[in-house]
Amino acid sequence: MRPERVARLALAVLASCAAYLGLSFALIRRRIASAAVPILPFDVELRFPGSGKPLTLVVVGDSTAQGIGARDPDASFGACVARALAEEGRDVRLVNLGVEGALASEVLESQVPRVPALEPDVVLVSVGGNDVIRWTPVRRYVRRMSEMLDALVTTGARVAVLDVPAIITMPILPLPLRVVFDRRARRMNRELRGLVEGRRDVALVGIYEVMRRAFTRASGHFCADGHHPSPSGYTLWAEEVGRELARLEASPR
Repeated sequence: MRPERVARLALAVLASCAAYLGLSFALIRRRIASAAVPILPFDVELRFPGSGKPLTLVVVGDSTAQGIGARDPDASFGACVARALAEEGRDVRLVNLGVEGALASEVLESQVPRVPALEPDVVLVSVGGNDVIRWTPVRRYVRRMSEMLDALVTTGARVAVLDVPAIITMPILPLPLRVVFDRRARRMNRELRGLVEGRRDVALVGIYEVMRRAFTRASGHFCADGHHPSPSGYTLWAEEVGRELARLEASPR
């Protein structure tokens, strides 16, 4: 086969793949929009009173940070973490800066600069799913996450970053796309582990494995859109976050 024909065929295959991904993304957005899922407010601040020392918990990220899929901001995974800390005796102020649809670069540019003024004790980061689906180059995603973690630890806060969710479990996606996107998610998570490894001020929360173990179509851990966690799903996320925060608290800094 002539090189020119091979090149044309390769371009045709790439164009078909790009068109398929674009159409699939549009259909996903339409299905999410049509599902009966509450739209939660931005820039939420909540209090979880406790008898002990005050603690400021800041959440940054995408729709999972914002809590889309929960019935209200009080059921987001950040709120679940705050409630658990209050039950341990801390007087918790929760500030949630998460924004639906955000990429890692957008979190770095628009949310992270607001964090120092909040004087956080703990920062939770949940972003990456949109970078997978919208095909952010992995190296660019890793650079932005590295810059984000570097900026957040300068606040003196403990930082817990959630890895990329297990897209293979999401019923909204057709199986071929789940497989393709999941390969990217796993690669991003390997890179995230490398960023966090050896750091005493940052913990990596293994949400991917939590979802692989517990999130099925029949589990009730997805909300109506088949993409975001339900309140019970966010509770499982929060439990894993709590375990990692406890380990981070126990380790020397």
